[in-house]
Amino acid sequence: MTATPGWYPDPAGTPNRFRYWDGTRWSDDTAGSPGDPPTRRRAPLLMIIGAVAAGLVLIIVAVLVIRSGTGGALGTGGPAEQPTGTPSVDCPPADSAPPTAEPRVGADGRVRGGPLSYPALGRPWTGPTTEDRVPFGRDLVGQWVTADRNTRTGHIWASMVLVGELNSGDGFLGPERAALLMAECITGTLYGDDRIDTTIKISKPTKVDGHDAWLLEARLAYDIAGLKTKGETMIIVIVDAGSSTGLFYAGLPDSGPQYVEPARKVLSQLKIGS
Repeated sequence: MTATPGWYPDPAGTPNRFRYWDGTRWSDDTAGSPGDPPTRRRAPLLMIIGAVAAGLVLIIVAVLVIRSGTGGALGTGGPAEQPTGTPSVDCPPADSAPPTAEPRVGADGRVRGGPLSYPALGRPWTGPTTEDRVPFGRDLVGQWVTADRNTRTGHIWASMVLVGELNSGDGFLGPERAALLMAECITGTLYGDDRIDTTIKISKPTKVDGHDAWLLEARLAYDIAGLKTKGETMIIVIVDAGSSTGLFYAGLPDSGPQYVEPARKVLSQLKIGS
């Protein structure tokens, strides 16, 4: 299925610019206002964004592989583990700029990332840590707890939640399409070679603190060498926060069933703004 040819807000996120979709690919040039179709063509990344936004087949992954012994599950204290396979999609990396302040629980007991916040989870969950591997991500902060460990690689398999901001394409995709794009990019970036069988359980509009949002929840099944866990629950929520777009992400392996309810609880208590 393809999107109707025409002018659309630039999917690369350039403010006040439009790009033409000819039914197959994006134009190479942008314009300040909609006009005649340009003759030049856009690079592969925006072809992927357009295809995903138009309804590309969804393959979802809900686990972040965490490097053992770095002192932080989300890439702090040492280099983040890189996937060994070739990514299935080409997606822009997270914003690599360092956070403006060390993540910590606020005086009100909440963890903040981008436009969103949630009530901090207590032990055995870690304190707030930054995440720098989620495509399109900016100011990503979350918590994690060990659910399993790969006996071949030593990698921790964690239950985790995080909040943050989407860095590209804000205002173009809308919450539903952004959820599909994020799921596809997470899959392609982190697990290009591992087979993930996905069953979508929930995909529907919702509200977060009075703002329009989209909830995508899926059951994942996999058989990864060295890992006892064979499945998990993955949750993505995209929030239209007005001047920005918020992201809530949770990966909850079946080997840590006791961590599912706390993750659902903080999801129900998301807030926007300070």
